[in-house]
Parts: sequence; structure tokens; C-alpha cells
Amino acid sequence: MSTEYIQAAYDKVNQANLIMMQALDFSYTEAWHENLQNIANGVLQVIDGQPNPEIAQKIQALYDQVDWDKFSERERLQVLQLIFLEAERQDQLQANHQMTPAGIAMLLTYFASRLLQTRGQSKETPLKVFDPTVGFRVIIVIEANSYVNTRSSRLLPKFKTQKINSWCAA
Repeated sequence: MSTEYIQAAYDKVNQANLIMMQALDFSYTEAWHENLQNIANGVLQVIDGQPNPEIAQKIQALYDQVDWDKFSERERLQVLQLIFLEAERQDQLQANHQMTPAGIAMLLTYFASRLLQTRGQSKETPLKVFDPTVGFRVIIVIEANSYVNTRSSRLLPKFKTQKINSWCAA
């Protein structure tokens, strides 16, 4: 898929975030979270009449303009990363709340796959990996969506991964 589709998806989600921000007096990050939840569930959530029907219709129209099934997991991640960068800009997040760059996450995924191949221990003993800096779980999600997907539960025993409409949530 070309970058125009990724840009178009970003634009629609960004517009939905801006509308949600204004309608519910949310930060950009809160609006993004709400919209992401709505997209993943396939339904726009209205609580106590908020957002109002007019706003809900505008947001739903934006959701309907993006066919997420045509996006690969990598392309979805690119859209989400662009939205996260916008959230950093809009909300002026502090430095330690910034997203792990994809290159570093891919490098850590490679290391994890090598650990699983060599085991580092006997095959009878479970392999244990300690990550004290889980943060936004970007690395966990990238690892779970990578080619070592089937072994992610061994790498991350306290974080269960589950596929939801082709999205991995940790």
C-alpha cells in the first residue's frame, strides 16, 4: 500500500481525535485512546449522551472512510506511530513518555528471537527475560506481531497477547 493511504488514514484518525478532543474536553492522547478503542471494537461508544449524536455521526463518518482490513500490521503500526507523534506534539508529553523507535524495537525483537533459538539455557528450563522498562508496551506489541509471535507468551509471561480484529493488544 502506498504512503498516500497511510497519510489518508492518519488524516482521518487525526480529524476524529481533534473532534473528540473538543467535544469531550479531552487531551489529544485521551481522544486518541477513545478513538482507538472505538475502532478496535467496531462501534463508537456514547456514554451519557457524549459525544452528542451530531458529533458521533461526524466521527463515525471518519471511521468509515478507512478500511483497516486493507492495511498490513506494519502499515497500521505506521499510522499509530504518526498519531502518537502528533499526541507528543499536541500534549507536550514529557521525555520519558516518548515512543520507542521502531528500529530499536525491531532490534530487540531480533535479540529475543535469537534467545529463543539458542535458548541460553536447557530446553527443560523456561527462558526468562526481564524488562523493567515496559513503558507503552510498543516493544511487546511489535515482538508479538513479529515472526516470533507464537513464542511471545514464553517471553512475556505476565503479559498475555490477544489478537483482536488483526490488532495485537498487550
